[in-house]
Amino acid sequence: MEVEHLERLNKYYNFTRWKFNWFLGGSRHFGFYPERTWIPTDKAQALMQDLVAEKVGAHPGQRLLDAGCGQGITAVYLAKKYGCFVTGVTVVPYEVEEANTLARKFDVSSKIKIALADYAQVTFPDNSFDGVYSQESLVHAMDIEKTLKELYRVLKPNGRVAFFEYSMADDTKFSEEELQTVNDMSYASAMHSFTRMRHGAFEKFMQSAGLRNIQVENISEEVGQTVRNYEKMAKLLYALNKPFGLTSRMPNLTAAARMVKFGEKDLIRYNIYTAEK
Repeated sequence: MEVEHLERLNKYYNFTRWKFNWFLGGSRHFGFYPERTWIPTDKAQALMQDLVAEKVGAHPGQRLLDAGCGQGITAVYLAKKYGCFVTGVTVVPYEVEEANTLARKFDVSSKIKIALADYAQVTFPDNSFDGVYSQESLVHAMDIEKTLKELYRVLKPNGRVAFFEYSMADDTKFSEEELQTVNDMSYASAMHSFTRMRHGAFEKFMQSAGLRNIQVENISEEVGQTVRNYEKMAKLLYALNKPFGLTSRMPNLTAAARMVKFGEKDLIRYNIYTAEK
């Protein structure tokens, strides 16, 4: 099961590589739109990275773990702007190379380490990091409870976590078609844990892992503009492909076409979960 999941996850990121590079400059993450209106994509991305820094308490010399670092966009940003030492882990081989290339480009290689590893079973000693953060990556965990316990283990006492993650409503809130759409989208993008991350559930997983002072902030409205930027075009392409049953294999297109409505109905939220050890 884990091997199949890892293969599907790599297939997804290999297939969508050019899309993330084209539309989001290599980032895997939503932008932050504080006024809930359009601003340039690169500015929205930078504002989201600043929000990560704020929530994890970034400062010079701090050692952070980026759990699911992608191509290292946020890790390099935090190292460059805030002077942090960031270790990123990813299970996607090409992302290691891309992240290291980006670190060299911005002259922060001495502050960046990228490891090809599963964040649920890292080799770092106990109490290694001042802070741990994730951005839309824990939904890909095979075992969310095991993953949170591992991240807790490597966090220093009084260290902070900041998880930027989705949650979804109970099945009864969805129509049959909506639920099938979410399940197809989750499978195609290897978001194995998404269906367990229900509204109000993830913070309980965090508490069970040992984290304390847990806070949850719903910023769905502030990130929704990322989807709205592409919604009209996506809806057209979605409508053309859906009659042929192709959209079940197009999770990014489906998200762009459907996520705004899902958000408006409170079926899916984008949350910031913060806590301390």
